Amino acid sequence: MAEPKIEEYHDPGARVRALFNAGSSVEVDHNVPVKRYFRSGVEIIRMATVYLDEGQLESAFVLFSKYTTLFVEKLPKHPGYKDEALKKDKVANKRKLNLVFQTAEEIKKRLKKNYEKELQEWLVVERKRLAIIAEQEELERRRREEEEQRRLEEQKKLEEEAREREDLKVARVLQEEEEFIESEKQKQKQLQIQKQLEIERELERQKELERQRELEKQAEQLSVDEDGAGKAAALTASRTDIPASLPARPSTAPPQGYVPSPISPYGSVVPPSVINAYNAKFISSNIKPIPKPLPPIGSTTTKSILRDETPDQSITRVPEVDRSLKVDRSTKPSTVGDIDLTTAAANKYGLRPVVIPQDVTLKFLNAALPNTTKNVETCGILSGKLAKNAFHITHVIIPKQSGTSDSCTTVNEEEIFDYQDNHDLITVGWIHTHPSQTAFLSSVDLHTHCSYQLMMPEAIAIVCAPQHRETGIFLLTPHHGLKLVSECRQQGFHPHAKHPPLFEECSHTVITASKSVTIADLRY
Repeated sequence: MAEPKIEEYHDPGARVRALFNAGSSVEVDHNVPVKRYFRSGVEIIRMATVYLDEGQLESAFVLFSKYTTLFVEKLPKHPGYKDEALKKDKVANKRKLNLVFQTAEEIKKRLKKNYEKELQEWLVVERKRLAIIAEQEELERRRREEEEQRRLEEQKKLEEEAREREDLKVARVLQEEEEFIESEKQKQKQLQIQKQLEIERELERQKELERQRELEKQAEQLSVDEDGAGKAAALTASRTDIPASLPARPSTAPPQGYVPSPISPYGSVVPPSVINAYNAKFISSNIKPIPKPLPPIGSTTTKSILRDETPDQSITRVPEVDRSLKVDRSTKPSTVGDIDLTTAAANKYGLRPVVIPQDVTLKFLNAALPNTTKNVETCGILSGKLAKNAFHITHVIIPKQSGTSDSCTTVNEEEIFDYQDNHDLITVGWIHTHPSQTAFLSSVDLHTHCSYQLMMPEAIAIVCAPQHRETGIFLLTPHHGLKLVSECRQQGFHPHAKHPPLFEECSHTVITASKSVTIADLRY
């Protein structure tokens, strides 16, 4: 039995390197302030710690790798990294890096140990699978050999029967030939007898004619003899006993319907059926019968044999494990508490689910009502926690801000960060109002949300349009909108191409009535 072939993705070291590479694939946008990246680093460590506490080592290792790559390799190349205002952040980040390196190394050792164990388990399963396959192949080989043997025996039997039929046919033809030859001999003999009788009759007739002429000659001689008149009369009287003519010559023509036949090598007539029989014998002796084809694999006969001869099908196929160097998502939840995340987790972009309490909109609109009545926008920061690979929004932080009818700008963001740190919160997106417009993302909104989604792919933007009774939950399209907006250098309101769409409604969100949100209004 062949030994299992160990591919690169089975190697524990290769799997750890793949996780590190996945975490290292982070890019820094020089248009995003360095301060934002330092804040993102805080949340990366916060999420990695959650994954570590939940035992999701792969996800934790990827985030720690992302953190080290971001702050050791990528961010120092940012044009604003040398700003003296960031000195305090750099010192704090350096201490965090030392802790992250140690933690990542411990996780790396645990992952290698787990991968070694998985490899051994895989080898056991793979050997069993290969043994089953080998057994099936052997059974299939034997079945084919037996089937071929049966086919050859059947073919041999058919050939013998064909030969026997041919021999009987030739024997009948030969018997017919002998009977025909014997019949022709009898006919020839009969003709010879008839001819001999005809000759004898002819000779007899000639003798009678000679005798008649002799008597006539004697009578003529006696008639001139005067003395022999009486004798002549007596002779004349005796002629009355001789018939006037001999019997008719019998016919020597062949019987009616008789047709001459070819002459056989024996000198006798041979019927055409005999020649045809010899031709048939020659052809059959030189042309071999075409063997019957084997039944195709998968035919009814084959399947019935396999059902009778193969082992239990429940153990013949061992599930193949895809070890293609990807982060293990086997812990992705279908439910958290009483919240069903099945649909959200199966979104087309592979994003982690975001759980939104049903009262978010109502509570936020109540807090924004004074601005809404003045036709002024209000914005807030959606914050929450990571649990079981899903983000749960628990707070809406409304910072100090200034706004207009179509824009809103936050001030003193340090208060937001302090509140999040004190409550161990992660930024999940943002929410704002359109007091007089419908729910959509304007060009300014697209650029605002781009910075959120660059930091976290799952980040959402909730737009409330109370006048039109609309609420939209949006994100930039990951494969088009995010790239286009991040590369756009225009400021303020400006047009963008609408096709393909730059943003769309989220498919990775779940709204639940079982949770409630806390409004943290920092404006007062």
